Amino acid sequence: MSEMISVLLDKKIRYAIFLLFTLDLLLLGAGKNLPALGISSRKVFFVLFAMISIVVFVAEYSNRRLTDAALFCGAAIFLLVWVVLIPALTHGNIAYAVTDSTPLAALAIFLVSTEFARYTIGWIWVRRLMITFLCAFAILHIVLYVFLLVYPQMQSVLSDLFQYVFDVGSGDDARFVFFTPSLGNGIYRIYFGSSFLLLLGLYFSVIRSTKMRLGWLRLEYVMALLILGALWATNTRSLMLGAVTFIGLYPFCLAFFKHTEQSYWSIFLLLALPIVSSFLLVPTVDPTTLQLIGLGRSVNDDVRAVQFASLFDAFKNNPLFGLGFGSNAAFIRAQDTPYAYELSIVGLLMKIGTVGLLTACAIWAGVLDTFRSPGNKRAVREVAALYALYFSFVFSCFYNPYIFGFFGTFFLLFVLYEFSYVMREAEND
Repeated sequence: MSEMISVLLDKKIRYAIFLLFTLDLLLLGAGKNLPALGISSRKVFFVLFAMISIVVFVAEYSNRRLTDAALFCGAAIFLLVWVVLIPALTHGNIAYAVTDSTPLAALAIFLVSTEFARYTIGWIWVRRLMITFLCAFAILHIVLYVFLLVYPQMQSVLSDLFQYVFDVGSGDDARFVFFTPSLGNGIYRIYFGSSFLLLLGLYFSVIRSTKMRLGWLRLEYVMALLILGALWATNTRSLMLGAVTFIGLYPFCLAFFKHTEQSYWSIFLLLALPIVSSFLLVPTVDPTTLQLIGLGRSVNDDVRAVQFASLFDAFKNNPLFGLGFGSNAAFIRAQDTPYAYELSIVGLLMKIGTVGLLTACAIWAGVLDTFRSPGNKRAVREVAALYALYFSFVFSCFYNPYIFGFFGTFFLLFVLYEFSYVMREAEND
């Protein structure tokens, strides 16, 4: 038995499982069900990673800081209140609540696996995989975009092929692969479910210089151009908004973190800021506004406008504690997942209320504060880029439901593990 536990605790196994989870998200946008189990492979990988992390946490509990235990208890109480207690009182479907709250589980999993990115060799492999895939994925987007501009008659053939390989269905049943001239003027939309993760490429393209060149261009500049080209090819407003947010915010973040010493309360405010700021986008929910600036898409925009009105009415009825995860407003977007909404930030506020939002930010701030090294400015570039990435993630999720799925889960885990890796590397320099 002890040998079995020793094998389970082997860090290489956890990295292998996390790599498989990452590949699943990158390659299979909507996810594929395992025939024998009837559930998606990414759920299996995530559960295995979580279980092994908990085993490691228990085995090494005596070596943990008291702060880690306090934060873990805080996260557990948060999940108990907004995943079990409030849903039991409001809608009664705990299964919906558990599914809906998956990204918040990322915070709890990180709390029991803060040592995961400490073994830098393993995390470096994760980063290399991400960089290699994102560059190749960006090239694929650009090539498909140019190809369909030249050979528009191939659109149906290519759509069917990629839907068969990467999606859960084909044609009208497909969920996460779209090759369509979405604006009606010959501009194509090359979009996979995992296209959302291209935003991570912006982070990799601005961190420490590789000093490697492709001709007269540095390698990180080439990557930035590829990522921006791919984001343009997606023809997805939320992703382009995320890119613009990252590019516009990063220089200010760099200057801010260079000259400002962080504290727990400043971290708390920084975490809450993009969520509050995202409500500046509310006027664009009105289809008329989007039509005026040339970004209107009639059917989708009308649905989002109805969603906002319904979600905000539900929030006003329960502004402090919300309706809990798994809940829905009067308007239901999809009958099979009534808790899912495209306006995910407004949906989050409706589900956890202002108290839940502030509590989540307080716990997350406590987690990040444990890695803070006062006076250490060696990792300013990475920290600034990670914050700009987080800000762009929140802005992108204002219009899309990624925050409530495994893409949001992975995004949050990546930011947390990368931050802990960057902080530890800075301390060792």
